[in-house]
Amino acid sequence: MVKNKNIFYQEIRKNAMLVKDEIKKDANIVCILVKAFEALLWLEDITRKEGLLALEEAREDEKIASLVFGEELSRIIHFVVDGMDQENIEDICFKRYYSWSYSGLEGFLYLLYFDVALEIQAGVSHQCMEEGIRSLMPDEVNKEIDKFLTEKDRMEHQRTEDSWEKLYDRKLQVQEISNEYYIIRLVDYCFTVMNDIDLQRLLRDVENWNLVLLMKGLSGAALKKIHDNISERIAIMLLEDMEYMGPVRLVDIADTTSKIFQVMLKLSSINELSIPGNLSDIFEICNMAQDSEKESPILKKRFMGMTNKDIQKVLNTVPRDTLCIAMKGWDSELKRLIFGNLPRPAAGMVRNDLEKIDNTQREIEEANKKIEMVISRLEDCGEIYVRA
Repeated sequence: MVKNKNIFYQEIRKNAMLVKDEIKKDANIVCILVKAFEALLWLEDITRKEGLLALEEAREDEKIASLVFGEELSRIIHFVVDGMDQENIEDICFKRYYSWSYSGLEGFLYLLYFDVALEIQAGVSHQCMEEGIRSLMPDEVNKEIDKFLTEKDRMEHQRTEDSWEKLYDRKLQVQEISNEYYIIRLVDYCFTVMNDIDLQRLLRDVENWNLVLLMKGLSGAALKKIHDNISERIAIMLLEDMEYMGPVRLVDIADTTSKIFQVMLKLSSINELSIPGNLSDIFEICNMAQDSEKESPILKKRFMGMTNKDIQKVLNTVPRDTLCIAMKGWDSELKRLIFGNLPRPAAGMVRNDLEKIDNTQREIEEANKKIEMVISRLEDCGEIYVRA
């Protein structure tokens, strides 16, 4: 992204005219320019996936070394990786261009290299960069680039299809519905029975990174349903992100799945999503979910064994956010007991918070443990008494 555009376009145009004449004499120049095009997009792809620092290793790759003027491209990329200011890079490159009197193919490639390097540094999108490079290329080169891109798309499509088909054979990681991971089984089932329109509506509200994390725990049937309802470009991105993410903990998958399930419930409540199929299975799993979300039996027993005065002392000690998170998983009996021992303004604030918060089962369990610790500490200090 050169700032001195007038100088740049004047020089690139002059060299492009010379390159056209050289192509008439040497058809191999077309191959040289197509190879340069491929290498520049490769550098942009690495930057997009791994960041600028990854270019330090990439600039020494054979793909760069084998280019005409590859050493110059490597040098400019080194400036970018070192964090040199764009104006300084441009100043150095123009000085070298004029002092070495580059022209024709060499001049064209040198100007192209440093322009693309600056675009990579500025974070220009892949599509903009591709179209920008092609706009500078002679027609003969663009015809060959079309062939190259067609073949590249075909191979990428085949590779993507093969990768997705391997995922279709995967079994659900959570074969048994446990208290902690039931949500993965539930969402996996919902994805397999949901119709295409509803699934597409849901995916619009799910962030890509959360979808990738969810996919780490889904069965092949659910993954196939996702693949059938996304574009090829998104399918490629999801596969790349899954590979980049590497192994993940099951608890992280469960936390993300819980968030996505909340999105499903929200869309269902406003009639933008319906879940057909064997609803009795879903209700059965939901009942298990509700049972698993109930408070610790020990915690409930301890609250029931206190006087109202001692309950109020506990509630004055426990932070409101911790209380709200824990209450999200409590049954109606314990909630009534707690609300009955809160001042009216505090009870109103807690009710409002309960409607707004969206927490995972793990966070609810942690909040319960914190409250149990508060009760134990007050009991040890003799400030409250809990009947056995």
